[in-house]
Amino acid sequence: MFCKNCGSEINDDAAFCDKCGASTKNGEIEKNVTVIYDQNIQKEATRYASTALKFALIGLLCCVCCGFPLLLGIPAIYFGSLAIKNNESEIEKAKISIGIGVIDIIIFIIIIIVGAANQ
Repeated sequence: MFCKNCGSEINDDAAFCDKCGASTKNGEIEKNVTVIYDQNIQKEATRYASTALKFALIGLLCCVCCGFPLLLGIPAIYFGSLAIKNNESEIEKAKISIGIGVIDIIIFIIIIIVGAANQ
């Protein structure tokens, strides 16, 4: 058998060409690599939604429960938009995070205005 890439003679049972390293299979290796790559991208996108939700909830809890304004709505919106941009499977979680992030920013502004008015 001959290599499809460089034309070198190779054994009939060889999986790769000894000279150029090309696969002798009909794209099976490349397809497997693509599937693994897509799965890794999906895992990273899922992390964005989870991170966004954590920032949004912590920011909201600090503003409402403690009266301590942390501006965590901005990273919540940022990571939520990254999750949506990457077409992740948990897109609803990302949208909720963005909504809570906006509410967090509004509460932050209200606390700052009320605090300034009381002085």
